[in-house]
Amino acid sequence: MAKKPITHHFLTAAERPSDLVALRFRRHKSWLELSWQEYYRRAEAVAVGLDSLGIQPGDRVAILANTCWEWAVLDFAIMGIGAVTVPIYQSSRAEEVEYILAHSGARLLIVEDQTQLRKWESISKRCRGVEKIIVLQSKDTDIKTPHVLLWDEFLDFGATAAVKKPEFYKQRLRKSRLDDLATVVYTSGTTGAPKGVRITHKQITAEVEAIAKAFPISTQDSTLSFLPYAHVLGRVELWLHAYVGFTLNIAEGADRLRQNLRDTRPTAMIAVPRIFEKIFSGVMTEIEGRPLRRGVFQWLSRGGLRGAKNLVLDKLVFAKLRDSMGGRLRF
Repeated sequence: MAKKPITHHFLTAAERPSDLVALRFRRHKSWLELSWQEYYRRAEAVAVGLDSLGIQPGDRVAILANTCWEWAVLDFAIMGIGAVTVPIYQSSRAEEVEYILAHSGARLLIVEDQTQLRKWESISKRCRGVEKIIVLQSKDTDIKTPHVLLWDEFLDFGATAAVKKPEFYKQRLRKSRLDDLATVVYTSGTTGAPKGVRITHKQITAEVEAIAKAFPISTQDSTLSFLPYAHVLGRVELWLHAYVGFTLNIAEGADRLRQNLRDTRPTAMIAVPRIFEKIFSGVMTEIEGRPLRRGVFQWLSRGGLRGAKNLVLDKLVFAKLRDSMGGRLRF
């Protein structure tokens, strides 16, 4: 039975040892790290910034972006002040985005880049309820749309304002209740209009508590987060990371997954079956292309010596597979 909201766990996370890495992500060809304290301060800055924009408990804030460290910060900032996160797949068509914004009643939209901003511009006249836009990747963004804020400026403003309101975010986090609505996750809409699934803090915490009991994961572990946060399983990984305290490595994208696995060397991996099917297929394809290995597998499958089986399999396949996934993967 869930005991306290996930936002309370995020508040407690700020007290973890400063040498523990909370988030790791790639910027300008280097992997950068945030401690739990730095992570919390960024979420606090966003929370104060959102409050300054007039976002109140219960208000919907939509995020149209790929998985990134900013997404993680935004989620805990939005839920932390009692507002509701509404994730939207970055691959959604403009009309799908329009529907979700209207159906959820979103007051604020965060978009990833110029591509998503153009998507917004094509529907903006029909989305009167959205008052402000924040663009995450703002370096080369040509802003021509009214009411658009750049992420870096918004973050700096929030950090400055937080100095004058040092207890604001902490007090809001403490006000969270298990029955509070935390997020509305929309279905894909493949069988009609997308349907918004209401998820409370109680449901979130019950989920992560169950996973933490089922799997031996701790602050010493790390994962490579690549699932879209518009998908609930991606968010479960994000929430679990705050609950347990393991390092969340943010992948650069599906096309960089193999290299990111080698770079970050995760100890655990959370994915949908399709990802594991691709890994399995890759292994089997390699075996099929090697007559010797194929013959060894066929021999072993007919009941070769157990000791030899373990040794040969590990040397021919499993050791290489472990190395390709960073060399530290436990489950």
